[in-house]
Amino acid sequence: DEKYLPMDVKKKASAEDIFASDLKAATGGDKEAIYRTAFAFHHGMGCDVDEKKAMEWYKKGSDLGHSRCTFDMGALLLMKDLEKNGKTAWELLLKAANSGLADAQHEVGTLLSEGMGDIVKQDQTKAKEWLKKAADQGHQRATEALEEL
Repeated sequence: DEKYLPMDVKKKASAEDIFASDLKAATGGDKEAIYRTAFAFHHGMGCDVDEKKAMEWYKKGSDLGHSRCTFDMGALLLMKDLEKNGKTAWELLLKAANSGLADAQHEVGTLLSEGMGDIVKQDQTKAKEWLKKAADQGHQRATEALEEL
């Protein structure tokens, strides 16, 4: 009987069930399920961590216009290998920011504020513009970053 299983076993089983359901819906083309599937593979929620599968699902979602997939794909690329992936990561983050995603606008503003090697030249004016867009949507870290600039 499930009520006698330890709590962590119940949660894992539940996460696996949710993942299986999302994977089925994602395979059918549901954009939100595609994002949840990518995120699950990225973070090991209901499945093993698999960055390659996460990237495949993020790309599917991004190709369908899901801005959070685009942002997370860019962020993952940025963390993996800046030299190899930096330009593509920047383009993805910019695409997500242009779609209106506050987290992406904050990230773009931060990267512009700090610069990123040869890929992103430091530009405080543009940084403030992007951070303001995110702050105007209630993004707390963007608001704090604006106060510091």
